[in-house]
Amino acid sequence: MTDREWLDSLELFGMKLGLETIGRLAEALGRPERAYAVIHIAGTNGKGSVAAMMSTALTAAGHRVGRYTSPHLVRVEERAAIDGRSADPAAFDRALARVRAAAAALATDHQPTYTSKSPRRRHSRSSATRPSTSR
Repeated sequence: MTDREWLDSLELFGMKLGLETIGRLAEALGRPERAYAVIHIAGTNGKGSVAAMMSTALTAAGHRVGRYTSPHLVRVEERAAIDGRSADPAAFDRALARVRAAAAALATDHQPTYTSKSPRRRHSRSSATRPSTSR
């Protein structure tokens, strides 16, 4: 099974509430989400619009901006963007392979779902594609 087929197969398992599973996966990946500042947008409506506006404004101000949104419309790479451009499919696949390997090392009862793995793909990219933390 390819990495992408594996990722798609995870949709069958729905969501797992709580942070323990994603915390274990982040730990297995070396806590890459701690390498840069994050703005978390939450709420019921308008998150995509707010994320798009903030991303555009921060990019215009000279920041390197990463953005994760879901769901995607056509391609899964649309979920992860750097400076408004969707993730490169080859880079996405390399990151997905790292996430899959890290997930395989977790205990069976802590296997993440599609939803929890998708953000980790964004965080497992090389430092060359990470957003900036300052100008």
